[in-house]
Amino acid sequence: MSTEKQIVNLRQICNSVKKTIADRYKLAYWVRAEIHKLNKYPNGGAYPELVHKEEGRIVAQMRGQIWNNFTSIENKFQAVTKEKLQDGMEVLLFAKIVYTDKGGIALNILDIDPQFTLGALQRERQETWTKLEKQGLLKRNQLLSLSRLPKRIAVISGASSKGLNDFLEVLYKSEAYGFMTHLFSATLQGDYAPQSIMKALEKIAQRKQYFDAVVIVRGGGEEVGMSCYNNYDLCAAIAQFPLPVLTGIGHSTNLTVAEMIAFDNGITPTALAQFFVGKLSEEEKLLRRLSEQIQQEFPRLILNERQDLSVSASDFSKSVKQHLQKKNHQLEMLNQKIQGRALSRLDKGGAALGRIGQAFQVLCRQKTRSSQQDLSSLGLGISRASIQLQRNKQLDLELKIKSIGRMPKQIIQRESERLNHIQSKTKSLDPSNVLKRGFSIARINGKAVSSKNNDKLTTGAIIETEVVDGVIISEITEVKNKS
Repeated sequence: MSTEKQIVNLRQICNSVKKTIADRYKLAYWVRAEIHKLNKYPNGGAYPELVHKEEGRIVAQMRGQIWNNFTSIENKFQAVTKEKLQDGMEVLLFAKIVYTDKGGIALNILDIDPQFTLGALQRERQETWTKLEKQGLLKRNQLLSLSRLPKRIAVISGASSKGLNDFLEVLYKSEAYGFMTHLFSATLQGDYAPQSIMKALEKIAQRKQYFDAVVIVRGGGEEVGMSCYNNYDLCAAIAQFPLPVLTGIGHSTNLTVAEMIAFDNGITPTALAQFFVGKLSEEEKLLRRLSEQIQQEFPRLILNERQDLSVSASDFSKSVKQHLQKKNHQLEMLNQKIQGRALSRLDKGGAALGRIGQAFQVLCRQKTRSSQQDLSSLGLGISRASIQLQRNKQLDLELKIKSIGRMPKQIIQRESERLNHIQSKTKSLDPSNVLKRGFSIARINGKAVSSKNNDKLTTGAIIETEVVDGVIISEITEVKNKS
């Protein structure tokens, strides 16, 4: 016994499924989903790929469709969230489950609740802020020091961005300040913006020594695509960047996390550029005031320095004179001492001759008694011996006197040479001669710089450096320890 096969075509199957779904799902539902890919078409419609994620993994997926009402839905959404519908955005859809012969099951999207998405964006903003706060990163970049003359600027922007043009136009109008900029091109809105901006920051970090600051600028207008500036990874990178990062990313009434944790924020690129121009303008005004003060104070300072030098020279001259007088007195005392010793030696020699003469007279008398002949002979010998002895003694005394006479001259000559050497050395230490040899005298608050007042050497202090031709006024911009 044979049974006949029941055959249906594909369209009949599709119609059956369509009828079943239509009977089962008559109502529209509010569906929470993530736009994996928007798939916007030029005809005004869109066919978004919708997904549901758990722990970062896609666990459900369905096709959506928005017909000719896409423009009105997006405009209403943007008016509330200040964002365009885009990939990666979490949305609350009002949709019906439909089935088409060619497309299969889909969600026919009738409306999108912008308040839900706005809440999701705010949650991301708050989560990023809380995480940065726990890690102590909220004020990290703001605690950096910005150069007093921030002229070398790394710019992160789109090459054709209107915001970039506005920023550069303000800087280049101030030609006298000589701003130098270098563009690091990046995507500034949408899902790819955080990664693109972080890559630009990495490039700048590799050559950070060439820049004073980093700016992120984009065009103003609608606050479209601003949610990317609440991205945690981007905000953490800005907070920990080694250079001050300043933002000028458009007219914002509700600041993003990136703007709040940056070193500074300009409401527009133009305002940010005016910030840099203002910094240099303030320094220029300060220099002008200092120049005027220097011009007013310079004559008085020169007069004071001349008076100080005059007093120092007078004191120095008095000191030299006192030293010379002391040395002359010492020489006179030494000369008197030498002369006294010479006279003492002469007196001793005369007394010795007298005693010898007396001895000879006694001897002569004794010999005369014994023999007149012997006495005559002896007397003659003694007379000769006495004469010779006297001559020898006289020569010895003359030599001693000559030797003693030369001693004061040698001592005086030696001491004079010492005095000349001291006078020459003293003259070389004269401040004016020291300056002529290329040295200089540095003063702070009118006092010479030394280890006793090096605590005054601070950033911003004024140093007066005297050279042979005048005085140089300079300002301390950096202090380094000797270690």
